[in-house]
Amino acid sequence: MMATWEEVGVVSELVVYPLKSGRPLYVQEAEATEHGFSVGPHRDRSFIVILKEGSLVTGRQKPKLTFVTVKIDGETATFEAEGAEGHAKVNLQMVTQEGEARDADIFGAPVKGVDCGDEVSRWLSEFLYQGRREVRVLYRHPELDRRELNTRLEKPVKGNRFRGNIVVRGSKPYDEDDWAYVKIGEVVFRMLRPCDR
Repeated sequence: MMATWEEVGVVSELVVYPLKSGRPLYVQEAEATEHGFSVGPHRDRSFIVILKEGSLVTGRQKPKLTFVTVKIDGETATFEAEGAEGHAKVNLQMVTQEGEARDADIFGAPVKGVDCGDEVSRWLSEFLYQGRREVRVLYRHPELDRRELNTRLEKPVKGNRFRGNIVVRGSKPYDEDDWAYVKIGEVVFRMLRPCDR
């Protein structure tokens, strides 16, 4: 690891996405775990939507997925969405103890999860107009630098489109592509692989 550090910017936002492709949760602090960010009961991308055969459903395929919010209170996860009828609840303790283990594919990487049951499946199927199921898994995406990208686009994009967890202000465009380590305060993060977005 490097012995000296170079300041490249400041953290301007911390974001957790409990549902992959769902609405963000902006936070003041987060715990960095081996599986991604965690804020109380909210773990980053701990819920995903998959098709019956296990392939991932993303906001690119189904933009309405980006309207879905997951709120966790105790052992209950509540799924709501702007424009949706009603909501769905998942008993997390029951699901983790009794839920069916499922395999899924996230961009070519096999992952395992626990099926969250029929209620949330029916609710999301109705909202997204697909008769599909949902699984609970862990997953995380790094952030991309959008400022330089916007200079090449006809219509600028907002930072939340890239769905990063740590947003850094003050660094040069695409600097993060060459970062092997990032230090925030006394915490050191090792970069594992780039995000292809």
